[in-house]
Amino acid sequence: MIFKANGWSEKLSNPTDKHTQKPNKTVTAVLKGPDPGYITTAICIVHSAIIILKEKDKLPLSGGVFTPAAAFTDTSLMKKLEDRGIKLTFQ
Repeated sequence: MIFKANGWSEKLSNPTDKHTQKPNKTVTAVLKGPDPGYITTAICIVHSAIIILKEKDKLPLSGGVFTPAAAFTDTSLMKKLEDRGIKLTFQ
Protein backbone atom coordinates (compact mmCIF):
# COMPACT_ATOMS: atom_id res chain seq x y z
CA MET A 1 0.00 0.00 0.00
CA ILE A 2 1.14 3.54 -0.70
CA PHE A 3 0.07 6.47 1.48
CA LYS A 4 0.59 10.14 0.65
CA ALA A 5 0.20 12.93 3.17
CA ASN A 6 0.54 16.70 2.97
CA GLY A 7 1.63 18.79 5.92
CA TRP A 8 4.15 21.28 7.17
CA SER A 9 7.92 20.99 7.49
CA GLU A 10 8.02 22.93 10.77
CA LYS A 11 6.54 21.73 14.04
CA LEU A 12 4.37 24.10 16.05
CA SER A 13 5.60 24.86 19.55
CA ASN A 14 2.15 24.51 21.13
CA PRO A 15 -0.54 21.97 20.09
CA THR A 16 -3.18 24.72 20.16
CA ASP A 17 -1.26 26.86 17.63
CA LYS A 18 -2.36 26.84 14.00
CA HIS A 19 -0.30 27.08 10.83
CA THR A 20 -0.78 30.33 8.95
CA GLN A 21 0.53 29.08 5.59
CA LYS A 22 -0.53 26.27 3.26
CA PRO A 23 1.12 22.83 3.70
CA ASN A 24 4.63 22.81 2.25
CA LYS A 25 5.67 19.17 2.62
CA THR A 26 4.51 15.88 1.10
CA VAL A 27 5.44 12.49 2.56
CA THR A 28 4.96 9.15 0.85
CA ALA A 29 4.90 5.99 2.96
CA VAL A 30 5.09 2.50 1.48
CA LEU A 31 3.75 -0.42 3.49
CA LYS A 32 4.88 -3.88 2.38
CA GLY A 33 3.71 -7.12 3.90
CA PRO A 34 1.12 -9.87 3.60
CA ASP A 35 -2.48 -9.24 2.49
CA PRO A 36 -3.29 -5.78 3.92
CA GLY A 37 -7.01 -6.42 4.39
CA TYR A 38 -6.85 -9.37 6.74
CA ILE A 39 -3.41 -10.63 7.65
CA THR A 40 -1.54 -7.34 8.11
CA THR A 41 -4.48 -5.73 9.92
CA ALA A 42 -4.69 -8.62 12.38
CA ILE A 43 -0.93 -8.61 13.00
CA CYS A 44 -0.94 -4.83 13.64
CA ILE A 45 -3.89 -4.98 16.04
CA VAL A 46 -2.55 -7.92 18.05
CA HIS A 47 0.95 -6.48 18.38
CA SER A 48 -0.44 -3.04 19.29
CA ALA A 49 -2.46 -4.64 22.09
CA ILE A 50 0.60 -6.55 23.32
CA ILE A 51 2.61 -3.32 23.38
CA ILE A 52 -0.13 -1.56 25.36
CA LEU A 53 -0.03 -4.35 27.95
CA LYS A 54 3.73 -4.89 28.14
CA GLU A 55 5.21 -1.45 27.46
CA LYS A 56 2.84 0.90 29.33
CA ASP A 57 5.81 2.86 30.63
CA LYS A 58 6.74 3.86 27.07
CA LEU A 59 3.26 5.17 26.14
CA PRO A 60 2.16 8.80 26.64
CA LEU A 61 1.30 9.43 30.29
CA SER A 62 -1.60 11.77 29.72
CA GLY A 63 -3.88 12.99 27.00
CA GLY A 64 -6.83 11.79 25.04
CA VAL A 65 -6.80 10.39 21.53
CA PHE A 66 -3.40 9.81 19.91
CA THR A 67 -2.35 8.88 16.40
CA PRO A 68 -0.50 5.55 16.27
CA ALA A 69 2.76 7.43 15.61
CA ALA A 70 2.33 9.57 18.72
CA ALA A 71 1.23 6.67 20.92
CA PHE A 72 3.79 4.04 19.88
CA THR A 73 6.83 6.16 18.91
CA ASP A 74 8.95 5.04 21.90
CA THR A 75 7.89 1.38 21.83
CA SER A 76 9.16 -1.72 20.02
CA LEU A 77 6.04 -1.96 17.82
CA MET A 78 7.82 -1.34 14.51
CA LYS A 79 10.48 -3.96 15.34
CA LYS A 80 7.79 -6.52 16.15
CA LEU A 81 5.94 -5.76 12.89
CA GLU A 82 9.17 -6.02 10.90
CA ASP A 83 9.82 -9.40 12.54
CA ARG A 84 6.43 -10.51 11.16
CA GLY A 85 7.23 -9.36 7.59
CA ILE A 86 5.60 -5.91 7.66
CA LYS A 87 7.83 -3.05 6.56
CA LEU A 88 7.08 0.67 6.45
CA THR A 89 9.38 2.99 4.52
CA PHE A 90 9.15 6.71 3.77
CA GLN A 91 10.12 8.45 0.54
